[in-house]
Amino acid sequence: MECQQMNPLLETIDHVFSSGTLTKQDARVINQWLWKTPMSDALYQALDQLLQDIEAGYIAVRGT
Repeated sequence: MECQQMNPLLETIDHVFSSGTLTKQDARVINQWLWKTPMSDALYQALDQLLQDIEAGYIAVRGT
């Protein structure tokens, strides 16, 4: 990640990676901020990795 303060979207994605679980609250935050955050390479890569990890079963999806 770049050496700037992370926005709420990247912070939430980072939290999901750290916890290994996508909760309903995480999904709400991601959905809310996805439409407010300009797409950057770092954000695109984080979203792509999140999807891959969910599909591979590395991240559990809870309550969504």
